[in-house]
Amino acid sequence: MVCALWSDIKGNVKWDVIKWGVLGLVVVALSSFSLLKNGLSPWLQVALAACFGVTLLWALAATLAAIHAMRHPDSAPQSAERPLLGVQSPTTSVLPVGWSIHEPYLKHTTICLNYRPNLYTSHYAKAFSDGGDVLYISVMSQNTLKKMRDHLDLCKAKGTRLRVLTWHQKIPEAVIEAYRQHLREEDKYPERFVTQTRQAAFDWQQLQTEYSRNLEVREYCSVATMQGVIVKDKWAMIELIPYATETNERPALLHAPSTDPELFALLVDRFEQLWADNRPNLINAG
Repeated sequence: MVCALWSDIKGNVKWDVIKWGVLGLVVVALSSFSLLKNGLSPWLQVALAACFGVTLLWALAATLAAIHAMRHPDSAPQSAERPLLGVQSPTTSVLPVGWSIHEPYLKHTTICLNYRPNLYTSHYAKAFSDGGDVLYISVMSQNTLKKMRDHLDLCKAKGTRLRVLTWHQKIPEAVIEAYRQHLREEDKYPERFVTQTRQAAFDWQQLQTEYSRNLEVREYCSVATMQGVIVKDKWAMIELIPYATETNERPALLHAPSTDPELFALLVDRFEQLWADNRPNLINAG
């Protein structure tokens, strides 16, 4: 650290400020010491000199540390007790100038960019070994299904109950095409997207037959807006689906009851309502 600080200040205005500042402090200290030591016993003079020396060293160290902190703000020590999904919501508003939103309606959230590669191990994969209840919201996860057997084996081993919502097999082709255009996938062969969407729902049902103790699948007919994974009472990872964004470049909202109970409850409640509204008997009746 000392070498880095020296490289930072040598040969520039910072060095001049420190040099003349230290010289000024030395002159003042020596002058004060000369005035105060007159009439004092030898041991008091030694104690006084020691106090001046410690004060001088402390001032120099504090100056160097301040310069380092200003130049490298990210190197400041962080608190060991940090929430799983990020720091607590700040108390001060970060709205642009001129914006006005009352505090109860202003929510500070955590968003992870490129979340699939970045959170796969720490969140997504761990959800299947949670041992509790996991709600999995999907649209037409054809590629994800290729690895799902390994995850379901983990659910079986750990006693995790996986509830899956996926797009209905009978979604009108025009709706599927509109969603495909939003994603900008399979532009050369759009018919493949329709096939994949319906095949995904079929494959989920097949997996439910094989893993009936740990997997329950429901198909929904409403417009797909988000995907995500919710581990009951622990955390929610909700994928946002911006226009024409590659799968691994999509962002995700991250929430936990400890960071914002109200927002966490809102997301969980809405997806649980989607689950409740798509019981097999209701879908078949419609």
